[in-house]
Amino acid sequence: MNKAFPSLTEREQPSREWLLKTQDPSGGWAEHPGSHLSSLNTAEVIIGLVGSGVDAGHAQIQKAIEFLETDHVDVSAPDGGAWCRRVKGRLVPDIMRTCVIVRALISGGRGVAYPVVAAALAWLLARQNTGADDRGWGFRRGDKSELLPTCFALRTLMRISDASTNDRWKKPITDALEQLKRFRKPDGSFGEGVLKAPHTLQAVLVLQTARVCEFPIVATTEVDALKWLLLNQDDALAPVEETLPIETDRSGDGNYGYTFPMYAGLLQAIAGSTVEQHRKTTLWTDVQRFLSRDFDEPTGAFFGSRAFSWSTASALYSIREAERFLRDVPARPEEDATGTKVGNWILGLAVLLFGGVVYLAQQQRFTPLVAIVFGFLMLACLLAYGRIREKTFGQLVGAVLSREAGSERKPAKE
Repeated sequence: MNKAFPSLTEREQPSREWLLKTQDPSGGWAEHPGSHLSSLNTAEVIIGLVGSGVDAGHAQIQKAIEFLETDHVDVSAPDGGAWCRRVKGRLVPDIMRTCVIVRALISGGRGVAYPVVAAALAWLLARQNTGADDRGWGFRRGDKSELLPTCFALRTLMRISDASTNDRWKKPITDALEQLKRFRKPDGSFGEGVLKAPHTLQAVLVLQTARVCEFPIVATTEVDALKWLLLNQDDALAPVEETLPIETDRSGDGNYGYTFPMYAGLLQAIAGSTVEQHRKTTLWTDVQRFLSRDFDEPTGAFFGSRAFSWSTASALYSIREAERFLRDVPARPEEDATGTKVGNWILGLAVLLFGGVVYLAQQQRFTPLVAIVFGFLMLACLLAYGRIREKTFGQLVGAVLSREAGSERKPAKE
C-alpha cells in the first residue's frame, strides 16, 4: 500500500532537536552518535542548524565553532590555512573539508578577517589554478581542475563576496565560473559516468548561488542542467559516492569517499529553479517522498542505513530552503505501482538462461564460447534488472518517449 506523508516542514523541529541532542560534550559531531568526531561532520551540522533558523549565537553553535578552531592546523605550518585529515599520524590538507568548514564558521558569525578564516581563504586562493584554460581547483595543489573542488570553492567564496563591489574575491570567482563552463557537456549536463548526475546537481547549486549573488552566468546553463536531471530521474535519485584523491603519496591512505546527499540537493535545486514547471514534475514529488521515507520518527533523524548527522543536516538545510513550496506529499498513484513489472520478465529470462546452462552441461555441450555467450547474457540481465526492476512496461515506454522528446530540445550555446 502506498503511503502519503506530511509536509517535510513538519520534520524540521525534531531534526534540529536530534542534532542538538547528539552533539558531543567537546562541541563536535560524529557521522553517527558514538563514532569518531569529525570536523567535516561538525561543519555540516552547523550549516544545517543555522540555515534552518538556529541563532548563530546559540551556545551549542558557538561550542561547535570552538571545536573547529581547535581542530585547525597552526597557520604558520605548511598548508596551515587548510583543515586536514589525520591519517596514521600525518596531516593531509583537504580542500573539501576546508571549504565546508569556512562556510560553517561564517554561518556561526566569524568574519573574513577572523584569523583562521582569513588563513583558510588565503590558502584557498593560493590553490586556484592560473592557466589560460584552467582557472578552477584540483583536489591537490598543482592538479588540473576538477568539478567538485571547483564547485565547493565557488560556493565558499560567493558566500563572502559581493558581485556589486570590486572586492578581492570577485575575479577569482568570475574566473572559476568560466572554468565551470568548460565542464559542461553538449546535453547540458556536467560530469561523466556515474558521477554525471551528482556533478550536474553540484553545478546547478553553484549556478543558482551565482545568480542570487548577481555574478554573470548564462541563464540557460542552469535551466538546461536541471532539464537533464529531470529527464534522467533514475540517475538523479541513485546514491553515489566519489573518492576524493587528496593524498599526495602512492599509499592513498588519506583519500576518502564523499557520499552525495542527492535527495536533499535535488530538493534545494528544484525549489531554487526559476522555472515553476520544474516543481510540478515527478522528480520534485519523488524527492520529497524519498526524504520522508528516510525520516526516522522515533529519533527525528534522517538516515541511510542508520541515523547520520550529515544526512540530517543536509536535509534540514534543504527543507528550510524549499519550505515555501512544500506541501503534504501524496501517496504514489496506485497505477504507478501496479501492472507487470519489467524486472519480473528479466528475472524469468535469467532463470531460463541458467536452466540452459544446466542442460548444456548435462549434455556435455558447454564449450568455452557458449560459456562466454551465456555469461554475457546473464550479466546483461542483472544490469538491466538493477536499472529498471520497479518499472512497468508502460512506465518504461513513457520514460523512453520522454527522453527522446527532451533530446529534441537542444541546450542553448554559450
